Amino acid sequence: MRKVGAKFFPNGKAFYHKIKKYADFVEIMAKEGAEYPFLEEYTKPIIIHMEHDGFGINFANSSKRRKNAKAVKWAVKLANKFHAKKIIIHAGYIENKHCTVHEIVHQLQSLWDKRMIFENLIYVGNKQYMHSYDVKQLKYLTMLFKTGICLDISHAVITASELQKKPETILKELCTLPVQHIHVCDGFLEIPKDKHLHIGDGNFPLTQYLKLLPKNVDITLETGKNIQKWKKDVTFVKKYG
Repeated sequence: MRKVGAKFFPNGKAFYHKIKKYADFVEIMAKEGAEYPFLEEYTKPIIIHMEHDGFGINFANSSKRRKNAKAVKWAVKLANKFHAKKIIIHAGYIENKHCTVHEIVHQLQSLWDKRMIFENLIYVGNKQYMHSYDVKQLKYLTMLFKTGICLDISHAVITASELQKKPETILKELCTLPVQHIHVCDGFLEIPKDKHLHIGDGNFPLTQYLKLLPKNVDITLETGKNIQKWKKDVTFVKKYG
C-alpha cells in the first residue's frame, strides 16, 4: 500500500510536530551539520535527501569534488543514524563546459552507497542545463549504478514545457525506469517553475498524472507548510495515487 510523507529542512521542527501523526514517513534534507535531534524518537521510516545544487553541490564539476564528497558522507551518516533505506541525490548540472556525465560517474563510483537513487532533474535550472532530466541519461546512470529513480512530477512538467512536449509523455518515459520514490506538488502549467504549491493551489492535472505512475511507490509531498492544506494533500494522493 502506498505511503505518503512530508519533506522538511533542519528548521522544520514545528512543522514536524504538526504533521508527524498524519505522515507515514518523513524525508529530510541532509544539510551538512544538521543532526535533526527532534527525530531521534521518531519510529516511522526516514528518507534522506542529499544536498544539491542549491547548496553548491554538483557531481559534474571536478572543482567541487571535495565539497561533494563531504555532502555525501554527511548524507550517509544521517542515513546510518536513522536507518534510512533511501538517499535521494541530484546528479549535477552544467556550470561550465567541463561539467560532464563522465565526471559524475567518476565521482560517484568512489562515493556510492547502495541506498542512493537519482532524482529526475529539469531541462533548464537558473538558465543552466541540468544532467539527468531525460530518460536516456537516467537509464545510463541507473543501469551503471544498479539503482532506481525518484520521479519528481514538477521537474517532469517543467522539462516537458522547455522541450515543448506533453508532460504525460515525459512521465511515461520516466516510468520505464525503476521508480523507487515519487515527489508530488502542484504548480502552474503556464509558468515552468518549481513552486512546491499545495495541491489545488496550482493547475497541474495531478489526478491524470498520478494515474500514470506505479501504484506501490511511496510519495513525498513537496508542498507548503499550511497544515490544513497539507492534510488535504495527503487525502488527495491516497485517493488518486
